[in-house]
Amino acid sequence: MKFTGWTPRSFWIAMATLAASLLLLGGLVDRVVLPALVQSTATVVLPDVAGLEEADAVQRLVDLGLVIADVHEQPSSTVPAGCVVQQSPYAGATVKSGRRVYLTVSSGEETLMMPSLVGMSVREAQLTLRRLGLLVGIITQAPSDSIPADQIVYQSLMAGAPVTASMSMSTRVDLVMSTGSVQRLVPDVVGYAVEEARNILRNANISVRSIERVPSGALLPNTVVRTIPPPSEPVPADSAVILQVVAD
Repeated sequence: MKFTGWTPRSFWIAMATLAASLLLLGGLVDRVVLPALVQSTATVVLPDVAGLEEADAVQRLVDLGLVIADVHEQPSSTVPAGCVVQQSPYAGATVKSGRRVYLTVSSGEETLMMPSLVGMSVREAQLTLRRLGLLVGIITQAPSDSIPADQIVYQSLMAGAPVTASMSMSTRVDLVMSTGSVQRLVPDVVGYAVEEARNILRNANISVRSIERVPSGALLPNTVVRTIPPPSEPVPADSAVILQVVAD
């Protein structure tokens, strides 16, 4: 490319102007552009906020120019409710200013309610306790008029009691298994009047199912001559007997 109209003087003036412009531009870069770039890429070393209360942890991070993302909660048996359980990025990480930080805050110990084991089989009760993280204690047996045999009639940790994670694998629950109704012996009411026989049977938790009238020349009318089952026969509680009574 050919330049026309240039004189040596005008050429050197143009060169001096260009050099001055470049010096001015360099000064602007040093004083304005580079500081802005440095500021935009400033780094922060993340502090350890685990164990701090949520408000204190948030304030500490915000003061460093960091941004708090959504705070999540999770149960913890070691960190008090409302305190930070964990953070992301981790403590000690070097990040850019303005980086989003994620916090997980403790909601406290998870608490469940102890269910009723009464009426369950021993196997069902054992599985329920294990699901709760509890240990099966001593299993004994006892009669029960209300709970069928081989079902739980008693638990040492009552239904409705709180069960926390800290109790896991450290709390034993004793169980009592029913052997069924208590066996009772039929009282000997032979020779008694009907009403008196009823009272004796009632006191033994045995009722009268029916009365059969039978002839007899040796005993007075309304006298019991026989019971079915017979006297001293073992029967469950709340059983009923038949009375054979002298006819009028």
